[in-house]
Amino acid sequence: MPHLEYFIVAESLAIDAQTNRVSIFNVLEDVQTPFFPVNIQNVTAIAVWNADPGDEHQDFQAVFLVSTPGAEAPLQFAVNFRIPQARARTLIQIQGLPVIGPGHLRFEVQLNGQHQAFHTATIGFMVPTPTNPPMSNTQAH
Repeated sequence: MPHLEYFIVAESLAIDAQTNRVSIFNVLEDVQTPFFPVNIQNVTAIAVWNADPGDEHQDFQAVFLVSTPGAEAPLQFAVNFRIPQARARTLIQIQGLPVIGPGHLRFEVQLNGQHQAFHTATIGFMVPTPTNPPMSNTQAH
């Protein structure tokens, strides 16, 4: 079975068409917003898997679970994949992740139903300052 190389949650990522290199932008660690509820505009989670011998002809399922403060159950996103070479990437992109209150955003990745890793980000109120005035729209960055 493949093993996890890395799991990162960020605002976005780009994969270079010529080199196949991944660039990850704005890793989610702390999210500040002047109000709740809020929709986090963009969230991308990527998991990279290294193949073990014999993995080339098998099907695998990665499940991404996203838990937000106050939500009754996590959001689930399943990605079925194969590993044609030594490594494979699985990713999800969420536009408009609803968050009803402050606390911890918890992102988990499972492989074939087994926990592999998690990533936690804190979401809280932004304290207005002279250089950081209150926002007037409903989007957090």
